[in-house]
Amino acid sequence: MTLGDGGIPDNVPCFRVVNSKGELAGEFAFGGTGEQAKLLEAEGIEVKDGRVDLAKYGCEILYYGLDTDL
Repeated sequence: MTLGDGGIPDNVPCFRVVNSKGELAGEFAFGGTGEQAKLLEAEGIEVKDGRVDLAKYGCEILYYGLDTDL
């Protein structure tokens, strides 16, 4: 496990990580324009305007060190 055994497996590919708004990482992170979107789409995840619909695909948002009243 990673992040202090916080429930995230070590084998999660980094291209599956998006921010809390569903936005993809900057283009530099995956070697060029649209690369993260291509990887996600290859797994059947729809990317629209640089975002993934978190409500559609489900997600568990983990907050580390933040106030629990968020």
